[in-house]
Amino acid sequence: MTSALTALVTLLGSEAFRNLIASAALAGVGIYTAYRQKATAGASQREAALLALRAGVEAAYQQYARQAKAEGSPSSPAGSLSLPEQAAARTVAKDEAQKAGATVGVDVAATLGSANLDVLIADFVKMMKR
Repeated sequence: MTSALTALVTLLGSEAFRNLIASAALAGVGIYTAYRQKATAGASQREAALLALRAGVEAAYQQYARQAKAEGSPSSPAGSLSLPEQAAARTVAKDEAQKAGATVGVDVAATLGSANLDVLIADFVKMMKR
């Protein structure tokens, strides 16, 4: 064997090299664990934000939809809201969602995205009507 090859074999078999490999493996496990914890925390924050938004939609439903079903309005048949009532109900849903999210330390608009709130609210309303 050549001296370079002998040196490499000696290095690979040394205690220092095994310790270096073990340290690198532990560092990799630590990085992976931190990544998974962050991903899990993000997922649980999203779930909490969705629950808070659903609570906000239910509060708005209690306030607006049930009243509309009972009374009806000249501009819309019983059970549906006029456009201004829909906008007001969305505002109530967002406000109530922010309040519910704040109780568990979640900013609903920031977690779900302000632009997505109207779409998510509409989805929750569709689910409630089923």
